[in-house]
Amino acid sequence: METVRWAAAIVGVLSGATWIAGHALDQVPVICRKAAKAVRSVRALKQELRSPKPELDATGREPE
Repeated sequence: METVRWAAAIVGVLSGATWIAGHALDQVPVICRKAAKAVRSVRALKQELRSPKPELDATGREPE
């Protein structure tokens, strides 16, 4: 009976570890898409900050 309990415990631990690993690996594509979107956003922000800004008039509009 002792061996059956140990076998059941080992099977349970392996099943749990497999489930956790599978769940974590399922999240990789989602995280990659979010990371790529964040990188694009940061690059766009940097480009906007580096681009020359037109002078604004007193009303806050671009002169014609």
